[in-house]
Amino acid sequence: MCEVGLAQHPAYLSARVTLGRALFELGRLDEARAEFLRVLDSAPDNLVAIGKLAEIHQRTQPIAPPGNQEPSAQLVERSPDRSPQQSADALVLAELEAWLEAIARRRSASSH
Repeated sequence: MCEVGLAQHPAYLSARVTLGRALFELGRLDEARAEFLRVLDSAPDNLVAIGKLAEIHQRTQPIAPPGNQEPSAQLVERSPDRSPQQSADALVLAELEAWLEAIARRRSASSH
């Protein structure tokens, strides 16, 4: 349904987000990633797209954020003063920040 609507109205971001979510739920992560990146091209602060891209990254790249040489599991284990949920939240936040940096670099490179 979203694809039919987007054929007529390709700039309708809500439909792109909905399509991305559907693809994500179907396990079609590469296609979902492409839709969420299209959303961010037009709306760089779209929290749903950013969050879903972070989830896709976490599922497909279970390693530490760029610039950090330690695997994610070691980062969580080395936080004894945090609850497991706080450690997981910190890890997701770090991955989101890495995604935002990568998106900014992509935008900068494509504008030159």
